[in-house]
Amino acid sequence: MRSVTGCRGDCWVSEALVAFEESHAAAPLRARAAVFISAVGALPRIHKLFRYHQVRRADERRLMLFVGISVMLHALAMAWVATAARPAPPSAAASVPIAVILQAALSAPPKPESAPPAQPEPVAQIAGALPAPHPSIEQDKAAVLERHAPKSKQESSAEGAIGLPMGNVIVGVMPDATLSPDLRAHARAAFPTPAQREPRLRGAVVVSYPQRALQARMNKRMLALVFVDAAGRVTETELHPSDPWFGPVIDDALKTARFTPAERDGNRVPYWIAMSFEFTVAGGSDARETVAR
Repeated sequence: MRSVTGCRGDCWVSEALVAFEESHAAAPLRARAAVFISAVGALPRIHKLFRYHQVRRADERRLMLFVGISVMLHALAMAWVATAARPAPPSAAASVPIAVILQAALSAPPKPESAPPAQPEPVAQIAGALPAPHPSIEQDKAAVLERHAPKSKQESSAEGAIGLPMGNVIVGVMPDATLSPDLRAHARAAFPTPAQREPRLRGAVVVSYPQRALQARMNKRMLALVFVDAAGRVTETELHPSDPWFGPVIDDALKTARFTPAERDGNRVPYWIAMSFEFTVAGGSDARETVAR
């Protein structure tokens, strides 16, 4: 740059020339700055364009993958449908004529009948292999069977075995209210304090029909006031009415009878119970005496 100091009339010309020269010297620098600024401003647009092309390529690859999978599935489905629709080959049995099958069945030899299964041979019974039961065991067994015989209706089969008619004996328990006033007062006099639970019969009472009464075809109804102790044993029996034929068989039957004792305040106490015995025989005479009220 040239100095213009000390100029007189034409100083402004010199200054203009200096300014022109400086402007021309600074022009390349401004141009480079403008290009750099333009390039920096274009970077976001270039990045967006590049990203767009990347996403588009990924979408195209994904679309191609889906199209390939769809084509493969359709091909498998068409192959399966073609295989299922294909008719099955005829079997060998279907190709044989029916006439040939019938002829073979008629010409076949008959099957031998199967022999019946062999019956097992009976095992021979060895006499005396087991020891004879002891007599006491047989007696106990007979006593148990006799005690547990049905109590509602009992038949005397022994008398019927010798040609006599069959007699029936029905044993029951009579409620307190069905007794006559005299019998009820007599029983309450023996036991003034009533029991909360009366005695109950355990098992059956087996009573045989008197043979003389069977021969005479006599029916009879008897009532017995039975006094039971705290252990359930019969201590006393009163029969109403008394009878020489029927009374002894009732006494014998009640000697072996067992009862659940009466209870008062949770304790077992002695008490009484009224029982009825009805003897009937086919075609017998009605010789009953009413003892109930």
